Amino acid sequence: MKTGALAAGAASLPILGSAQAGTSSTLKVALVGCGGRGIEALRQVMRNPGIEVVALADAFEGGINAAMNAINNTEKGQGTAVNVPQERRFVGLTSYKGAIDSCDLVLLCSPPVWRPNHFSYAVEKGVHSFMEKPVASNAAGVRQVLDAARVAKEKNLKVSVGFQRRFDPVYLETYQRVADGMIGDVVAAQVHWMSGGVWVRERQPGESEMHFQCRNWYYFYWNSGDGIAEQHIHNIDIANWFIGDTPERSYGIGSRSVRIGPNYGDIYDAFGVEFVYDKGITVNSYWRHHPNTANRVGETILCATGRAQAGRIWNRDGQEIWRYEGERVNPMQEQQNELVKAIRENGEMDMAELGAKSTMTAILGRMAAYSGQNVPMSRALAANDEGLVPEESFEATPPVLPGDDGLYPTPVPGVYDPFNPLG
Repeated sequence: MKTGALAAGAASLPILGSAQAGTSSTLKVALVGCGGRGIEALRQVMRNPGIEVVALADAFEGGINAAMNAINNTEKGQGTAVNVPQERRFVGLTSYKGAIDSCDLVLLCSPPVWRPNHFSYAVEKGVHSFMEKPVASNAAGVRQVLDAARVAKEKNLKVSVGFQRRFDPVYLETYQRVADGMIGDVVAAQVHWMSGGVWVRERQPGESEMHFQCRNWYYFYWNSGDGIAEQHIHNIDIANWFIGDTPERSYGIGSRSVRIGPNYGDIYDAFGVEFVYDKGITVNSYWRHHPNTANRVGETILCATGRAQAGRIWNRDGQEIWRYEGERVNPMQEQQNELVKAIRENGEMDMAELGAKSTMTAILGRMAAYSGQNVPMSRALAANDEGLVPEESFEATPPVLPGDDGLYPTPVPGVYDPFNPLG
């Protein structure tokens, strides 16, 4: 992670002229992945002037129809309407290509496993990108994104990644005060995402295995990266940001004790991971999806003479010495505003590499918990896990299949090989 990306296909992409849209011109936007997060990201971009939604892409036709209805019903009366013609409504696992071919800016909001291919294609075509987090679900995907990020920088493409906390003035001012030494050097951190869980989708009659796993993508770690990467990455990214680095190694534990059944795939429902950074800085990371339990989502940055949370700082004696009293904004909206502004004014927006690094940090924690091993970052990034990404077809065989009892094999500590997960 500190010496650059390993070789991947994106390294050979041609250098093309980047798509630039002036302040007075129309910015053509496409959405890839028409789920709830994608729809909201598109709404936020549409609140900027001069936006034309030119294409929608989703693995399933129902997603595109839902997106059209949801966006138009919400944005009615705000001066922007979506009327994407049928020929630019693309369906299927390769639908992203048609959408990207149509636009200046693409919002990449599909399940994480496909993000590296989508981003690489956008870079090849000279298209600016917003990538939801995580930017990959395995190490091979991270390597691909890192290489595409290098090419995107050479092309002057603007790339934003869905870490909206980095656009929140509450976090920004807290970070600046810590960076300025208000409570001394960062020595450790605790990060949490502990909640009751998310949606689950049952198998439909006659549905193929690949189709089911793509539709119920959250519950298969080849597809989502598991909850530590798909969700808890927000908090892990904050630790990386405040420390200014990525960890050197990780070890930890995980479990699957509540979500057991054929609809819950092969992911865990709890992680407890320690990340070890340079100079012995440690981050304790906790993620959990257990119903009827106490929720906790946030970060505590521990420094030499105090501690900080978003918008508050205390000294060593526990006395509050600063509280944020400034403007409150919707950081997701602010992020899309800043991306559009960067494209129009040729400003700075280059988050692909940091997105890949925080994604790899979360994957490192997953590898450590799945295997029970002390996993170095250098070996984790070089893992032989390309086989976790199937072909872009519903006819493909997914990397994991159910047993005779309908249950999927779950990674077992002491058995699972994080560097060669498919043997």
